[in-house]
Amino acid sequence: MRDGYGCIDFLPVDLPDGETEESSQEKKIMLKSLYRNENWNIAVVSQLMASTYIAQWQDLVGVEPMSVTDVKTEWPFLLEAHWFVQHLTRLLGFNIMKRWMQV
Repeated sequence: MRDGYGCIDFLPVDLPDGETEESSQEKKIMLKSLYRNENWNIAVVSQLMASTYIAQWQDLVGVEPMSVTDVKTEWPFLLEAHWFVQHLTRLLGFNIMKRWMQV
């Protein structure tokens, strides 16, 4: 089911199995540390980004949405093309890059 903007996973509320608010925040800290390291393991970052999707959205569109500057600080991988596309794919339910290439 899509919302008025075409999203299928706009405001998720259920954390992944075994995930807590605390573990999600720990993973967020790990992501920021990995980003500073600049020697990224794509598989590890992708897994961490996928498991923190709900925390990302709470920060992006929650009660007090973050500014772009804050997103850059708190979720720096969201501004990297690979993970931005991964995020949009989950949000929209299709790979936007593949769709773009079909046009």
